[in-house]
Amino acid sequence: MKSATFLNFCLQLSLLSFVHGGLFDYFKKGVEMVTSSLSRPAPESTSGQANNNHDFELIFPLRIKLSENGESDIYEVITLSKEECNLDSHSMKLSEVILKKSSNSEFQMDSQLFTSSGDEVHQCHDLDVYTQHELLLLEYSHGDKAQEAAIPRDHPEDHISGHVFHVPLGRLFLWPSYDLGHRAIASNVPLPSGYKPIVLETLSIEPRVFKIYNFFTEDETDFLIENALTITEDAYRLKRSSTGTNGYTVDTYRTSDNAFDTSSDVAMALKKRCFELLGMRPYNEHWADGLQILRYNTTTAYINHLDYIEAETDDHDWDSAAHGTNRFATILLYMSDVDDGGETFFPDAEEWFVSNETSPDFAVCEDSTVGNDSDSDGPKLKDCVSSVVQKGCQDPSQYGHIMQASDDDALAKAETSRYLDEKNISHLFRQNSWQRRMVQHCRSKMAVKPMKAQAVLFYSQKRLGEMDHASIHGGCPVLQGSKWAANLWVWNGPRQPYLKREKEYRNWKNDRTRGEYIPTDMTEDDLAADKAERDKAVKGLFRNIDLPPVEIYWQNHLIATVETEGKETINTFAGHEFIVKLNGRPITKIVVAQNHAKQLFDISQSDVERSKQQHAKLQHRQRMLASVGHASAETELASKGDTDDSMPDDL
Repeated sequence: MKSATFLNFCLQLSLLSFVHGGLFDYFKKGVEMVTSSLSRPAPESTSGQANNNHDFELIFPLRIKLSENGESDIYEVITLSKEECNLDSHSMKLSEVILKKSSNSEFQMDSQLFTSSGDEVHQCHDLDVYTQHELLLLEYSHGDKAQEAAIPRDHPEDHISGHVFHVPLGRLFLWPSYDLGHRAIASNVPLPSGYKPIVLETLSIEPRVFKIYNFFTEDETDFLIENALTITEDAYRLKRSSTGTNGYTVDTYRTSDNAFDTSSDVAMALKKRCFELLGMRPYNEHWADGLQILRYNTTTAYINHLDYIEAETDDHDWDSAAHGTNRFATILLYMSDVDDGGETFFPDAEEWFVSNETSPDFAVCEDSTVGNDSDSDGPKLKDCVSSVVQKGCQDPSQYGHIMQASDDDALAKAETSRYLDEKNISHLFRQNSWQRRMVQHCRSKMAVKPMKAQAVLFYSQKRLGEMDHASIHGGCPVLQGSKWAANLWVWNGPRQPYLKREKEYRNWKNDRTRGEYIPTDMTEDDLAADKAERDKAVKGLFRNIDLPPVEIYWQNHLIATVETEGKETINTFAGHEFIVKLNGRPITKIVVAQNHAKQLFDISQSDVERSKQQHAKLQHRQRMLASVGHASAETELASKGDTDDSMPDDL
């Protein structure tokens, strides 16, 4: 058997490593989990949906594991009958059926259930995770011949079909970590045509850190870098990174450069993909910061810090464990290889996994035939499976190794000095500087090496919204070359300032992914003030009459794109101001009026003409001021009635 075949099944069996009892019998009975070589293109797909293939027959009784959100070690086994899976025969939701059978009295009946693949549970086919994975990968490798290659549907009596997790209303799904090196397919993410299956690999359990393979492409990384270099607006252009939540504040312990891509097609696609990966639907612009583009040149770094914001301000409720919102998870996208240094390190991790592979190998027995009953003389797929099972390939040690943090600071310091001297760069990091100490820590603690088009996910909150202190992390100094990366901070609710300004939590109770979010400790005065605020709510209908697609911005944030002859409804408030842009240039400002719950805003060619006229007036005024002096120019302009300065500030 070729080595590529061996690595293929390492991935597949590791996905099932937590299934106890019957695992080997399951494979010996003809289970064939087959995927394609990475070099083989994926079949065309135009659905834009997650790759959940429900075209298979369930075997009853259906047995699943049920655990708390993100907690894989403690579980109970739930058995479902065919009748219980027939949702048309009773009035209960499937999640209610499962939770009612649980012995855990703390489980809430109105909670959500998610599978170990990140899919929300709606029907019993969602529960058979292993068949889902098998068919997903068969579809990737064999296209419309996937069903021909599928395994016989017989199971041992003790077969477990999947693992589901209880997510309380108002909380968000956490990817379960299982063991170090465990790999899971993220079948919950809709993928463009040609994308390879997304794989999450557990790097650390505490903090909860995953490496993500196949999440984005090198073409996307190249676009983000090139686009960042063209941004000219001061608030978003590439410049020295800042810290904090109030204004632009340079920190001597953060020496990178950053820009924000808030509206490019690639950035928006990646942000939505991040939400899908986290099980957060639908995408909500207010629940994330902009996509931050980062550049680290040689010696630049970012000292240990938390993404969770420890602030006490009157303008926002930061306590995510109660009724507030804060940064929930960070997805870090590596956009370049780095010659040396530039790792992301987690100083509080005691042990972690390091993969030997740059990408999970989805190779198959390249000469094998599809299906069990072929008359071909070539090797059968089940023969490949049997060979791999005998080698114990479900052990992650086949494709990586576990590291442990070193507490010997003296040894780490001496080794760091030796290494820097050997590379002839010791002079760049003076003794006892924070940068040199970081180089030392990055060589003795958990550090994830950046590799182009790979990503890392880590959580800043625990399952009940508490801050995870172990998520403290830093950006190691770049020792040679440069590093490009991007990150998205995703919140557990409307971020600052939207939580207070928009009172957006009132919509959460109608959105089961977000959950109910109405504080229970509001006084009569609070309720009265809140009602007055809600009375200012406006539903605005923005219509594009005859222009190419236009973009609607509020406070420099892209809210919506309105296609030609299209329309978009935006929930807003009286007094809010929107800027409409065409091809990146502002053409008009729209101010929401008072005392009208529904308002119509038409955008047309007349706005473009008016914008040009205002721009011409502004240029004329500037020329007059420059040529004849301020006072004389103002007098002459006033005599001509040319004093219109109603132009939007952005124009």
